[in-house]
Amino acid sequence: MTNGTPAEIAAVAKAYRVYFKRVDDPKSTAGYSIDHSAIIYLMGPDGAFVAHFTPTTGADAMAERLAKVLP
Repeated sequence: MTNGTPAEIAAVAKAYRVYFKRVDDPKSTAGYSIDHSAIIYLMGPDGAFVAHFTPTTGADAMAERLAKVLP
C-alpha cells in the first residue's frame, strides 16, 4: 500500500467531493484519527461514476439500484 502526498490526497478528495480531517485522538495508538465521509461509489467498467450509496441506503434500495445498472 502506498500513501499519496497531502496535495494528491486533497485532489482526490476534491474530485470525489468527500470530506476528511485529521482529529487529535489521545486514545488512538497513532495519536489521531481521521473524520471522513462514508460513501460507496459504484463505478462502471470504464471508470465512470454510475451511482453512490450512503450508510443510510437500505439493502433493498441498493439491490434495486444495482439491478438497474448491472447486465
